[in-house]
Amino acid sequence: MGWNEQEAGVKAAFAALRKRGVMARRRAACCGGCSGALMGDLLEKHSEKLGAVFTHRQSEARFHRPYGAHSLMISYGARKGGDTKAIGMMLFEALKAQGVVCEWDGNPDTNIEVKGC
Repeated sequence: MGWNEQEAGVKAAFAALRKRGVMARRRAACCGGCSGALMGDLLEKHSEKLGAVFTHRQSEARFHRPYGAHSLMISYGARKGGDTKAIGMMLFEALKAQGVVCEWDGNPDTNIEVKGC
């Protein structure tokens, strides 16, 4: 799968997750810490959401470099009291359904890695 297909697959997977009640946002904030804090705040305001999946601008910038193979790390989490591993599984399955080449060890404490091309 080429880079354009990987990018389109991630975009389609995020759209599919939104339809399933998951907040999905690319380039949420500058870094992982700021993006995690932002998405946590948004989850508190949107009680109807099951959880959140997101990328941050630093990871996206590395993924979009025109040279070399760079991975895109996608973070995820459940709302308070929710099942983070289930949100991770929803994300992983949505990516795979779009043909995205990605890896995840099933651990709810690790990001899902979309392989660069």
